[in-house]
Amino acid sequence: VRSIIDPAASLNRSGPWESSGTIPNWMKDYFAWHKEQLQRGFKRDGNNNKYLVISCLDAVQHCGGLADRFKPLPLYVMIASLTRRVLLIHWDSPCALKEYLVPPEGGFDWRVPKELE
Repeated sequence: VRSIIDPAASLNRSGPWESSGTIPNWMKDYFAWHKEQLQRGFKRDGNNNKYLVISCLDAVQHCGGLADRFKPLPLYVMIASLTRRVLLIHWDSPCALKEYLVPPEGGFDWRVPKELE
């Protein structure tokens, strides 16, 4: 897989994933780019970012179990990388995922910020 993320982003890669020998370089590049986009902040006006939001909300039924939702995550990362979108996950059903699965410090932060909810 070739990422369309700027190769210069790989120069700024830093995070818990960087030392992994199993995570492909395109994914490391995406994680670095994603982190940079989050650091820029979220603004409803003047922000050129596009988002890929994976959701399972209380009003929606039949989202599947956790395994059904977690298995395609690498595919979602690939799609976000290839389309240059910030990947965010918003799962409230059956409970808020952000309350139980907290990203590691400096790691891939997939949570939808309050500014975008």
